Amino acid sequence: MKNLDEFRRIMKHAWQEEKANRSIVLVGKSLEEILAQASIELSLPLHKLDYEVQIRGSKGFLFGTFGKRSWRVMVYPARKHMVTKQGVMQKAGLDDHHALDLAQEEQRDGLFGFLLNKNGEVMLKVVASVGDGKDVEVDDILKKASQMRSIPHLDEAAVRRTVMESSGVWVKVAEYAHNASADSSFTVLMSDDEMKATITLSTPGVGGATVTYEEMKNALHQAGVFAGIQEDALNELEMNPVYRTAMVVAMGVPARAGEDTRIQCLHETDLSEKSIQVDSKGSIDFKRMTSIHSVAAGDVVARVLQPTDGIPGMTVRGSMIAAKNGEKKAINLGANVRISDDETEVIATNNGQLIIKEDIVSVENIYTVEGDLKSHIDFLGTVVINGNIEDGYEVKAKGDITVTGSVGRSQLTAEGNIIVGNGINGNKYGDGASGDAVSFVKAGKSLWASFIQNCYVEANQMVVVSDGILNSNVLSLGKVLCKGKRAAIVGGRVRALDEINAVVFGSNSGTTTVLEVGVNPKLKDNLSDLETRNEKHHDALVDLRRIIDNWSEASRTRPLPPEKKSKFDEMIAQADEINREIQENKEQMKAIKEQLNARHDDAKIAASLKIHGGVEIIIGDYEYQVTSEYNKGQTFYLEQDQIKIKGYEAITDDITPDVEEKKKRYSKNKVSLS
Repeated sequence: MKNLDEFRRIMKHAWQEEKANRSIVLVGKSLEEILAQASIELSLPLHKLDYEVQIRGSKGFLFGTFGKRSWRVMVYPARKHMVTKQGVMQKAGLDDHHALDLAQEEQRDGLFGFLLNKNGEVMLKVVASVGDGKDVEVDDILKKASQMRSIPHLDEAAVRRTVMESSGVWVKVAEYAHNASADSSFTVLMSDDEMKATITLSTPGVGGATVTYEEMKNALHQAGVFAGIQEDALNELEMNPVYRTAMVVAMGVPARAGEDTRIQCLHETDLSEKSIQVDSKGSIDFKRMTSIHSVAAGDVVARVLQPTDGIPGMTVRGSMIAAKNGEKKAINLGANVRISDDETEVIATNNGQLIIKEDIVSVENIYTVEGDLKSHIDFLGTVVINGNIEDGYEVKAKGDITVTGSVGRSQLTAEGNIIVGNGINGNKYGDGASGDAVSFVKAGKSLWASFIQNCYVEANQMVVVSDGILNSNVLSLGKVLCKGKRAAIVGGRVRALDEINAVVFGSNSGTTTVLEVGVNPKLKDNLSDLETRNEKHHDALVDLRRIIDNWSEASRTRPLPPEKKSKFDEMIAQADEINREIQENKEQMKAIKEQLNARHDDAKIAASLKIHGGVEIIIGDYEYQVTSEYNKGQTFYLEQDQIKIKGYEAITDDITPDVEEKKKRYSKNKVSLS
């Protein structure tokens, strides 16, 4: 058994080791932002985090336009929340009970007790408090003594000295008239399986002596009890006897069977405290309470643990109890995992959700939610939601996203297709770049939905809608096709590289509706962003150079002080950096313009039934404003640098979603280890 000093040394070493293992370094605009992100990544609330600032952030120069510096902070679990693992206790040579006792020993109330020996002496033992524990009071001792019939008036001075010293040893504080016939006695009993021994004390009469530690220890030995004796229990019975109750004073150690070949999962697969996220105000974000654990192909998801030898036990008599050793057994693997060549690890062969069911490890590339969504999802495979996505949720998928119901004011991002059985009804919309709380749906491939309303939509291929698009910002690198009896595009801005096709454009009220084809809308947005950025850079550079010129002129008559000279050099470096960024942006703008100049002669905008006034048609760099209503189908196209109109050209594309369902069921794949 290790002592308290050894335990503290091991705990300190374990804290330092765990701090190194669990610390993360984050970069952000503010300390608050970094701690909020660290709370998510370490799965700990803010009050359980400590941190060290490596680089202190700066708001920059010229109202934050330049010279801004991000914070760099190392964050790790607070010390008191780190070293609590069973392995640390075992390393210290402690069982659970002793480990808990030592861990709590830094705060413990003081203790005292009486012993009436056979020499007619009243003995007092006082054990000092620890840490913030409550000290023993003289009045408490005197009060307890007055309640014991055999104890006469105590030597109060001796009591006070004993309390002051609190040495934990017996000190004589009075004498009493000993009556041997009234002494307390005791019996020792051993359980039939020899795994437990108890002592039962009898109540002493007036003048009777109490039982000592040595008497109980000798009696245990005489009864054949030599192992597992609980010294603390004997000391406690000596100080504060419990009468007519069988008290456990010795415990055997049961044999521990060895474990068979088994799988040790390296990731959390269940909802637990680790998946509970707390915001900066200390409130739980219930939408982030999700049990999904995504893994990537090639990740080690589990280890194969070899059989272990059993650990023999011992009875209180000291007899050895044999233990069974673990056996080497085959392991069961599910879908999308394999065993490593050295048979020590289980490795994912696909992106997806880690599942452990009935001791079978699987990686499922489709995550299914039955009913409405109740938490955010970030998944490396395909997500299927058999219900609705209400307001305020985030869903990210490396594969497809399928929603059988509707989508509210939420944010959906998929690298594959997005299919919404009903409609998408957002509110404030945008692409999310500004950091505002907005509604958007972004598909790496195509999007299908019944309708789109008040939402930002982006697709790298097609956007297909059956009931229309209302007051939305839609961007497609392919086509936007609205095919249905009510397939209208009203309000907002719809852009596609190749084609926009619907039944009706605009409304009777003349709602402004912008339709644009013939250019890559993403490239056009990038060009606009670069132009805006260069305008700001140019303005800032003019201001900065004016200050540099003024300081340079002043330095001709009198040298700049060292501090101001350092700032002057910094401004020159900033001006060079801004100028470099301006030139880089110009090169990017030139490349984008060359791509935008590529003609898309087949680009067209077509409505099969009606086009209202207020619709703006843009094809390439050319615009056409619809001022009067068209009551029959029309197609707008570009010919010889002019927008021309001809009869309606119907949708010819196959707009049926091609979604391959690859739902992997749990299947056993037994692997025998060599």
